[in-house]
Amino acid sequence: MPTLFKTTLLLCALGLSLARADSTFEPRPVHPLTITSDGSRLLAVNPAEGRLSVFAVGPAEHIQPLLISEIPVGLVPVSVRLLNDDEAWVVNELSDTISIVSLSNNNTIATIHTGDEPADVAFSQGKAYVTCSRDNSVEVFNVVTREKTNTLALEGLLPRAITPSADGTQIHVGFQHTSNGTTILPRTEAPAQTVPEYANPALPAPPQVAQIVSIDDPAIDYTVLDHDIATIAVATDSVVYQGGIGTNILALTTLENGSLAAANSEARNLISFEPELRSRFARSRLANISSSGVSQLDLNDDPDLTFPLIESSSASSALAQPMALLAAADDQVWLAAYGSDRLALVDTDTATILQRIDLRALDAPEAPRDGQTVRGPRGLALHPSAPFLYSYNKLSHTLSIINTTSHLVVGEVDLASFPDLDPDLKMGRAFLQDARLSGNGSVSCATCHLDLERDGMAWDLGDPTGSMLTVTGFLRSVHLYDTAVNHSLHPMKGPMTTQTLIGLRDQTKLHWRGDKASIQSFNSTFPNLMGGSRLASQDMDKVANYLLTLNHHPNPNLKLDRSPPDEINGGDPLAGVAVFAKFDNHCIECHSLPSGTSNNLDLPSTVSSFQALKDPPLRTLYQRQFFNAASGETSITGFGMLSDGSGSAKDFPIVHPYSLHILDEPSRPQAVRDQEKLDLTAFLLSFDTGTAPSVGAQVTFRKDAGFRVEELQELITLQNQTLGDFASSDLVLRGTFQGERRSFRFNPQSEKYESDSNSVIPQTFSELYEEMQSGDVLIATGVPLGSASRFSTDRNNNQIADREEALPELTIDTDRELTWSREFSGWHLQKSNNLSLWSPHTAPATQSDTLTTVPGPDDENAFFRLQRNW
Repeated sequence: MPTLFKTTLLLCALGLSLARADSTFEPRPVHPLTITSDGSRLLAVNPAEGRLSVFAVGPAEHIQPLLISEIPVGLVPVSVRLLNDDEAWVVNELSDTISIVSLSNNNTIATIHTGDEPADVAFSQGKAYVTCSRDNSVEVFNVVTREKTNTLALEGLLPRAITPSADGTQIHVGFQHTSNGTTILPRTEAPAQTVPEYANPALPAPPQVAQIVSIDDPAIDYTVLDHDIATIAVATDSVVYQGGIGTNILALTTLENGSLAAANSEARNLISFEPELRSRFARSRLANISSSGVSQLDLNDDPDLTFPLIESSSASSALAQPMALLAAADDQVWLAAYGSDRLALVDTDTATILQRIDLRALDAPEAPRDGQTVRGPRGLALHPSAPFLYSYNKLSHTLSIINTTSHLVVGEVDLASFPDLDPDLKMGRAFLQDARLSGNGSVSCATCHLDLERDGMAWDLGDPTGSMLTVTGFLRSVHLYDTAVNHSLHPMKGPMTTQTLIGLRDQTKLHWRGDKASIQSFNSTFPNLMGGSRLASQDMDKVANYLLTLNHHPNPNLKLDRSPPDEINGGDPLAGVAVFAKFDNHCIECHSLPSGTSNNLDLPSTVSSFQALKDPPLRTLYQRQFFNAASGETSITGFGMLSDGSGSAKDFPIVHPYSLHILDEPSRPQAVRDQEKLDLTAFLLSFDTGTAPSVGAQVTFRKDAGFRVEELQELITLQNQTLGDFASSDLVLRGTFQGERRSFRFNPQSEKYESDSNSVIPQTFSELYEEMQSGDVLIATGVPLGSASRFSTDRNNNQIADREEALPELTIDTDRELTWSREFSGWHLQKSNNLSLWSPHTAPATQSDTLTTVPGPDDENAFFRLQRNW
């Protein structure tokens, strides 16, 4: 079957939703900040625009770094590491690439393609090790040839942070979803729920539910590996594992004394019920791992000492969710508490917190909360000679500058020339990740919804003090679409796995039981689970508005043109669509397309449940295939695909018992039934996430290297994804053209590339390639529909091509102060003594409502000019 026909057929069948210009991909920075060995350049990723921000760092008296370049890379860059002082490797999580950036060329010079959702890179002995988080692997590259030399399949979930050992002989990898030694006892084997004395006496008996237990429970006859950190021997690429560190490994660094520091969060999911977990459901810790063993430092006061009272005074010093580490002198380490907006200097030898630094210290005490209030530190860099520490702030999209002598915040600058989000959307995102909103300052929504996704755990958040709730559903499973049924839901709901907060746009009932009618309904979580106060209704609206912009990453099992693979493990995905939609199987009745949910609560008996459950979406099934509860089997997680954490991959594709399908009908031939299950499995594993594989895809064209036929075919495929009624993405070209930094957008109507300057007429790619000069590099990148101009020719979305905009006017007054209008974003001041060699002028700028002002030097022979950053 021709590929185009297959793709059109599948798109028609699925009625797919599309990632558009208002779509957001929640960035998950791992190592987003670095500094050159001489301290002259500071590099920071800009996930919102797919760029690398380069800052010039002046003398010590010039405190604030100066943004001088914004280099296009891949989509959603999350890490940057320097191979040397000129070559930076930028890890692009959405594009599944690494951009090789030359600082001297001020451009991306090469692109390396990686596995799914790369997160970080580390160098040792001529090798680059790249964590590919969704593939559960590390890929190894030769740093000279940039060719892949090995792929290491790891026994752990979501490898992200990576760091070399002090002597370079080992590479340490942290798994963000690890086992904390818990798993699920199915409801058919679990004891009845224990009703506490404080329960609401008006409640009926609670339902029979599963139970979260230790993996050492005698009823558990399978193995769950506790692999928190993998250590790779650089000489042989062999791997060993270490456990007992934490539930979620959030950051790693090697200290000067040779030990390994691991920031981690420990889930306390063996505690049942929301009132019992209130403000104490997770602990933020720092592990010190050395030859003598593992020691843990709890970063916050023990909440159990005062429970059920919540010690609110602890909030003023809390260090929640440590997401970045940086080695300091000897056994000391800098730590960034993402949820608390604080940095800390920790002595790992004495387990002492030496300093705490509040990143909100420069804010006026009574300043109203806005989009810049919550910083969200996620990366750290230390100047090699001046007393400055830099903090990369994800949520405010800024860099904070800290004096390491006074331990005070002394400055803050924007990460980029333009904001990453609308201010109200920034506020909505920040409410979800601000631990200062909890009673003791130690937890937030993002404690479990890491970067608004999952933590890989199940929790019993039932509330014995609650009341019965009625939710209406319809009998879709038996095709009685208008027949309503009122389901009574007990507040003691039992264990439920953490669900992602991404991809909620087409969901009208939320939670596993559909017991939340809207995102705003979750406002009760702030007082009931986190021990804080409800948000104002307008603030919850901001939360909802932000979450509704979030999209999943593409399913890596789909082809670039969004068609399914020819087969997965012997199954045909297209044939699987027919099995899924077959009337006698009823799959599609409950798991409606395009997202896989009908937003309905059907009869519990059809899925052998003791309580009504919502039909869940299917878009991330490919990410959750790692639990096997069969006797004697081994898993890398203790929880599976179903609501309560049961649901083994061994039972896929019919994970839950279901009474209505015919896939197991004995009267039908076994071979037919087996093949149907293989086909259905293949379809579900390639289920479209709502984001096309072309979004983020990259093809690099270097004039000096020519191009392969396969690369041109990939470009044609990307162009085709912009065409017609089933367009999946837009397309841009970014890089250097005729020796200058240029950008182009592909126009689907003319099928030509339009430039950021009127001096270049629209041309086909072949015509552009012919006009490229030696040294030119152009990189084609698929971007969300409607966003091509912002990513290429019109960055500020003012409908004027970037190179056609009015130029800023630089003036100098009698006091030797240089000024230009603030309406011109993305320009920096350069200085020269001979009109030939120009360098950034890093003197601190001041800004009024209308002007940017920079003091000039005393040198009478200095010349100045304004230079665009991109």
